[in-house]
Amino acid sequence: MEPEVQGVGIISLIIGLTELAKQLGFPNRLLPVLSIALGIIGGLITQQDTVSAVIVGLMMGTSAAGLYRSFKVTALGR
Repeated sequence: MEPEVQGVGIISLIIGLTELAKQLGFPNRLLPVLSIALGIIGGLITQQDTVSAVIVGLMMGTSAAGLYRSFKVTALGR
């Protein structure tokens, strides 16, 4: 599978895991940090080079946090 396609799937997974953590009582103020950490883990899984893995992971984590926030503001009006 192409790395770009894997990234989209991992971003969706990060959003889902972040929401699960929120439902289990994880502090709201730390959710973006959790998203970024999960993104870095995802980057390490999908990339061969460590530097690329961290960069891609940061992009996936921040993308997931931004998508989650955008959905929350737009759909839920919060």
